[in-house]
Parts: sequence; C-alpha cells; structure tokens
Amino acid sequence: MTIATVTVAAFPAFRARIVQNVNPAAPYDDGAAPILRVEYRNGWRAEQVTEGTSYVLDPSIVAAAERWGKDVDTFTRYVRAFHGVSRVDGYTSREGDTFLTLDPADWRADVGASVEAVTAQDDLMSEYRAYLEGDTYLVVVEKRETWRNVDTDDEREEWAEVASCGGFYGDADGYVTDRAREMIAETAGMGPDGSCSHPTWDGSGTCLGCGYNAGDYR
Repeated sequence: MTIATVTVAAFPAFRARIVQNVNPAAPYDDGAAPILRVEYRNGWRAEQVTEGTSYVLDPSIVAAAERWGKDVDTFTRYVRAFHGVSRVDGYTSREGDTFLTLDPADWRADVGASVEAVTAQDDLMSEYRAYLEGDTYLVVVEKRETWRNVDTDDEREEWAEVASCGGFYGDADGYVTDRAREMIAETAGMGPDGSCSHPTWDGSGTCLGCGYNAGDYR
C-alpha cells in the first residue's frame, strides 16, 4: 500500500512512492541497547531479542525479568543496583507481550556510550517498536516512460520502477520522506556511465553526479 508519493521539482520525470513493507526483517543495529521479551505462557518467560545485536545479556538479568514478570519497577531496581543500568524503557505489544530495553554498564562500555548519552535519547527502542507495530516502509523510485504504438502513433505514459530500497522503520513523514527525495536525485542525476546527466543545470547547485547536496532540491 502506498503511504505517500514524493516528488522533486528539479526532476519532474521521477517520483518516489513510500510503500508499507508488509514483510519486513527485524531492524539490525549492533550498537542498539539490548531488548528483552517478557511473556506469560503458563508462567512468565523472558528471552533476549537477538535479531539485531551480537551483545548477550547477563543470564541473571534474563532470570530477573522472568522472576518478576510485568513488575517492571522491581526489575528496574534490581538491574540498577546490580548491573549499573541507568534506564529501562518498556513497551507492550498488541499481543500483550512486554518488551524491555535497558543499558547495562558492560553494554555501555562495549559501545562506548556514556550514561548521559543514553539518558538523553527519547526512545531506546524506537526502531524495534516501529517494527512490532508494522510501521515499516520501502521507497520505490519510478520514472515516467512514454510508449508509442508504431502502427497508430498513439502514445501512453506509465511509471516504471527504476530503484527501490527497504529497511525504513517509523517516521514516514520525516527521515523516510527525506531519503525518498535523495533517492530521486541520486537516480535522476546519474547517467548510465556514472556521469552527470544534467549538463544544463541552472547553476543553483550541482547535480549529484558532480557532488551536489540533495537538500537543495527539496
């Protein structure tokens, strides 16, 4: 399903569609704060979400989450006292599972993050939360093509896909739209040999093939 269509005035023959990705992969960010899934299945069960990171939580943290279930306050006091955690963020999915993200001291040391940097973030789990909520997108760049019937000289126009990119989580009106504009410029500004395909550019900036800033054309 198309969420929005993006255009750039400098490249009228191109457009980008922001499309909901109905079968996304989990976000991968090896430096992201670790996430725990806590669910009730004939008793509390806890496990680390491992799709997006190589960091492994201390087993005692997982055991504590399993012991206290949805008593996040008690769990938070424990991990603060024994694992140097500065914050715990929680989220409950539509299915009723609880997801907790936290910043153990050894994780901060691994990624070189300070307590101040962690606490300054608005949401430690923004991408994974978007993934759980289906707030995931693809950007599809299309070019207007004109087709002519050689027998009748009738013409018709169609939009043909020329580039696409996935892996966008959340904020369709923000960074996804910005990236869609950049993709239009990247696709339109490069010729088949990698050179600039707009030699008559009006001088207000430089085409991407020559190193322009895509932000000039939004």
